[in-house]
Amino acid sequence: MKDVAKLAVYFIAIVIVGAVLAPLLFWSAQSLAAHGLFLFLAKYDFETFFHRAILIAAALLLWPFLRVSHVRDMADLGLVPNPRWGRDIAAGVILSAVPLLCCGALLIAFHVYSFRHIFAWSRLGKLLVASITVPFIEEAFFRGIILGVLLRTGRKYMPIIVVSALFAAVHFLKAPERTSAVVTWNSGLNSIANSLGRIGDPMMLASAFVTLFVIGCILADARVLTRSLWLSIGLHAGWIFGSGAFSLLARRQALALPWLGKNLLVGIIPLGVATFTWIAMRTWLTNDRTAQSAGEAFELASISAISAKQKLSVSSRHFARNARNPSTALSLEYLRAPTAPIARFTSTQPWPHTAVVVSFARSFTNSNTVGEFTCAIL
Repeated sequence: MKDVAKLAVYFIAIVIVGAVLAPLLFWSAQSLAAHGLFLFLAKYDFETFFHRAILIAAALLLWPFLRVSHVRDMADLGLVPNPRWGRDIAAGVILSAVPLLCCGALLIAFHVYSFRHIFAWSRLGKLLVASITVPFIEEAFFRGIILGVLLRTGRKYMPIIVVSALFAAVHFLKAPERTSAVVTWNSGLNSIANSLGRIGDPMMLASAFVTLFVIGCILADARVLTRSLWLSIGLHAGWIFGSGAFSLLARRQALALPWLGKNLLVGIIPLGVATFTWIAMRTWLTNDRTAQSAGEAFELASISAISAKQKLSVSSRHFARNARNPSTALSLEYLRAPTAPIARFTSTQPWPHTAVVVSFARSFTNSNTVGEFTCAIL
């Protein structure tokens, strides 16, 4: 079975298992709350448990999927170790969060948003936790495993489009809250039908799905270009933190779909900001690769020059040692071709002239070293 077919079976199994598991989770939570245990579970509706059931099903079926897909390590997914992972995370956060917050500042200046009178400090901790955990989980799943398996088909752009559409659909297709008043075994399937109902709203498609799709393409592109997940994790974390922090600081004055949705990640304006981040990311990667190649070339030239200088230094010391002993014949195997005439000249000269010849030979070998260093750089 091809990898694409295995992936399709995996997602179908996730939906089926999640739909069956959701009612069991809901009934178990309600039973615990009725007996005075974990009372906070009673406030969650069925759709919340359905979403969690989908995540649990994806995690449970992941190991069998990796086994049948013959994925044993990172190399099987096209990922390589990245020694500059910290720099990539920091760059990703800056490239995504800074343009987003600058857009938020402009929206406040144009009175689309206004500052809140009370800052919800209690929600800041949850935002920080989400900014750290969610990017690691989603990037490992979507850009690490799913995209890695699809890239084994030999294509590049089609896997990026498929994974980005899947990423957007998972975040976009969510059933409205409190849609399942009475929970039965069919409630999971009803939640799926209610989720698909959002496709019929062209305004939501233009404002939310398209923006999420472009964000997915940016994250996938970062993963393909760097062959690692660290840059995409940084970008993802920056978007979550930037959007969440702005929502804590300001509130929306009016809904202006499709230009602007419920947060800074929904709407045509956020789509433009995401496109700017994409351009900035690719520009940074291009400049970084150029600087890295130049640095590697200079380092290689320096190593070659140092090695040549060390060899010539050994030759000079051997030459001087033999010159001080007139009874010893000078060995020419340590000297290069340009210094051979000097060796023949000194072997026939009387002893008093040896110091002058040694000085001339050292000057010649030093000039030879400079010439080798210049050739190595060029």
